[in-house]
Amino acid sequence: MISFRLAEESDVADIHGIYVPFVKDTHISFEYEIPSQAEIGQRVRKTLQHYPWIVAVEDNKVIGYAYAGSFRYRTAYSWSAESSIYLSPAAQGKGLGKNLYRRLLALLKLQGFQTVYAGISLPNPISQRFHDRMGFDHLQVFQRIGFKKGRWHDVDFWQIVIDPKDEDPAMPRGINELSQAEIESVLGS
Repeated sequence: MISFRLAEESDVADIHGIYVPFVKDTHISFEYEIPSQAEIGQRVRKTLQHYPWIVAVEDNKVIGYAYAGSFRYRTAYSWSAESSIYLSPAAQGKGLGKNLYRRLLALLKLQGFQTVYAGISLPNPISQRFHDRMGFDHLQVFQRIGFKKGRWHDVDFWQIVIDPKDEDPAMPRGINELSQAEIESVLGS
């Protein structure tokens, strides 16, 4: 049985193991150097200061994760977030991504975020179809924006409005400002 929860320090090795092949073998991550487990741990801790980092766990092992971060750094962007998702090869194609993203978007909405963006390095038709099915709208392709694996790659940007408010919205709460009951109401569903 698969369970979902916020990432913990004990998950870092599994998260690292899932992420390394994306850096080493693909253009999906634009990183060139494989980050250390310590660096991944630092990223998880920093993310969880304000944004959700959700793990999917099966048999006490992380098999996938999704997280959000700042879209841009000016105050007016505070209601927007950028999302990422990574699954182990054995977990792909089984609906896990949908379950992770649904929970990530629900937590972001609960926090008070309005819009979530995703950038997909191309070619990646599986991720494009996935975001389309999750209700994201296609925005724009930024051409020749990254060079990896001996060639230029475009990045396809998508967005989903998760909580449209026209009035002056309150600043989004940090993930650490949500109660355990609020978090469990999303992750346990």
